[in-house]
Amino acid sequence: MQLKRVAEAKLPTPLGDFLMVGFEELATGHDHAALGFWRYFR
Repeated sequence: MQLKRVAEAKLPTPLGDFLMVGFEELATGHDHAALGFWRYFR
């Protein structure tokens, strides 16, 4: 499956800032989404 990243948006919530990413499946044109939460440690 090949995906093309088409959109992204920050989603602030009381639990922290999430990142919503939208993808398009190239073979079918179907839309997919991923919701992520990342913490960076030093």
